[in-house]
Amino acid sequence: MPARALIIAIYFGKLPSWLPLWFESCANNPSFNWLLISDQTIEVKPPSNVLVKHMTLDSFQKTATQTLGLEACLPGPYKICDFRPAFGVIFAEEIAGYDFWGYCDLDVIFGRLDRFLTDEVLTKHDQILVRGHLCLLRNSETINNAFRSESAGPGFENVFTQSKHYIFDEWHGIHAIMKSMAVPLYVEEVCADIIPDRAAFKTSRGTNYTHQAFVWRDGRIERLFRKDANAPLESEERAYIHFQKRKLHSSLQTCPDCGLMLNARGFFPIESQDFTAEELLAANPPPTWLQFIQSMSISDWRILIGKKRRELLGKTPVQ
Repeated sequence: MPARALIIAIYFGKLPSWLPLWFESCANNPSFNWLLISDQTIEVKPPSNVLVKHMTLDSFQKTATQTLGLEACLPGPYKICDFRPAFGVIFAEEIAGYDFWGYCDLDVIFGRLDRFLTDEVLTKHDQILVRGHLCLLRNSETINNAFRSESAGPGFENVFTQSKHYIFDEWHGIHAIMKSMAVPLYVEEVCADIIPDRAAFKTSRGTNYTHQAFVWRDGRIERLFRKDANAPLESEERAYIHFQKRKLHSSLQTCPDCGLMLNARGFFPIESQDFTAEELLAANPPPTWLQFIQSMSISDWRILIGKKRRELLGKTPVQ
């Protein structure tokens, strides 16, 4: 059965060490295809459902300018995020023939997407998920050009011609436009979105527990937890995990049969299948604040400060 969606990831600069694992998580989802665009030489062979295209930031700017009919402003790679809602126009040739196109980050590991983004979900909705780390949009003339709407958001001409970061790919941009158009939206919380400004791995939504850890095994992303030290071990499957703004390290080329643990120190083979409360604590230990601060780049701090500023101003996401 051919893939119904093409998901586009753009990454300029040195690629993350976990790229082989990202590739494997894509390979575990044959009902989806990916297009990875980068200015780097990719030495790891991608799986059959991931197409790699070489492109520089300058060439992307020229392509965006030509396809959008305006002078695209791209002061740096992070600004690419604002252009994501226009990928249906910028990459019209690449998405031809797909029911959906979308965009995603590289600081993710995908689980079994088809267990969450089912045929029923794809059939009934025009926008599926609403955050920049993974979002799908129906491949239609109306949806592909929805970013041009002035009904909500800051206005695409402002977004694409100014150096300011508008976060146009998320809540206050394309999602607000989609809501104003009253298109069917799927906004369920299906991912493990790890909070960036916490030492240990904790999700941004839902209940967190003292005794919890995140694993990738059998192609699935799971959160293992005990509600208290004496409670039974429970498992919660997620569509993917997003470990934003963390420099996780990995020398692994593949996920071992036993599976991998993901925590603030990186990726580690699982040593136990039935974690005790003590093992869960050891598997997801909070690093020292000095280690946490050292793990973040200047760009990470700027993004984080901007996020906190928006929260203080009351501009929090509304579904």
